[in-house]
Amino acid sequence: MPFGNALPVPGWVGGDGNAAYLDKTLRHEQVETALDDRVSGRTVLQLWLRAALISWIALLVQLPFLIMSLAGSTDSGQYGESSGSSIGGFALFVVFDVPVIFLLVLFCGKLTEPIGEWRVLLENRSEQDVQSTYYKICGVVARRSFPLGVNYRRLKTGYGAQQSNGRLALSNGDCEAVISVFRYGDSLYLGWQMWRTRRGWRLIARFVGDSLGSVFGQADLAWAMLRTENVRAMREAVHAVCREGLVTAIEREEVPEQFGFGGGRAPQVEHPRTSGPVAAAAPAPAPYLERATAAAPAPVPGPVVPGPVVPGPVVPGPVVPAPAPEQPQGPPTIGDGWSTGEPARP
Repeated sequence: MPFGNALPVPGWVGGDGNAAYLDKTLRHEQVETALDDRVSGRTVLQLWLRAALISWIALLVQLPFLIMSLAGSTDSGQYGESSGSSIGGFALFVVFDVPVIFLLVLFCGKLTEPIGEWRVLLENRSEQDVQSTYYKICGVVARRSFPLGVNYRRLKTGYGAQQSNGRLALSNGDCEAVISVFRYGDSLYLGWQMWRTRRGWRLIARFVGDSLGSVFGQADLAWAMLRTENVRAMREAVHAVCREGLVTAIEREEVPEQFGFGGGRAPQVEHPRTSGPVAAAAPAPAPYLERATAAAPAPVPGPVVPGPVVPGPVVPGPVVPAPAPEQPQGPPTIGDGWSTGEPARP
């Protein structure tokens, strides 16, 4: 095997997956001009038209209020003064905010350009295979020391109770690539997408720089292609780690979580917000009601024992003694033996 310890791909005779990929890159190809980052005058015109349209809509929204204010400008106030000062202030506000909206949309608006994508679907794969593939890709990215920003995220797919979409976002300057691994039915989906996103002020700066550089011969296609070398290297790096993840998915290799995140933990799955468990729970008692119940518990009724009559409230005057209680006739049913456990006397 010419590539050392590379894992062979089942069903492919002649080498391994990396060898098959590298064999196809031995041919020379035409220059890929789709990555050209130069900005044309047409792109700047589109930015200007979008900003003008949004600012015009903002003006139309405020125009009825301005007309109503101008219509009532001839009315006098309670003390005879004119309300022209308030009208002038509102008109000044409209004149001020419309250009501000135009400039904000022009310079802060984003333009997203697609660079490339790759995807594959493997059948008869479990959720464990998905997790192993995701851990493998994350671990390879950490060990290759690519000069890329890394962001991990796991989203709930909604297809199953334990299924999640493992995503890995890699960024470098204006370019960003997102790798996705999740289970689709009984299959495993693995793919990546790469985009270039630039704001309006960067596009305008690139257009002005290319216009000035064309005077010195430093804004032609050759210069533009040399500027995109980092973008090409990033694209190949993303595809390389996905190929290693693909081999893990094909071989159904079990990759532990520690391989992908070292001593840390994998990102928690972000579940959608729902009020189901809260609605099913029993309502908690009010705090004041709970304290009142604890302070004054309800008395527990006990056996009724006849005894002497309790005298009523004390009234000023001579004290009248209460009459003596009558003794029960016949055999007693409740006597001294009730509290001591002795048999009642006949």
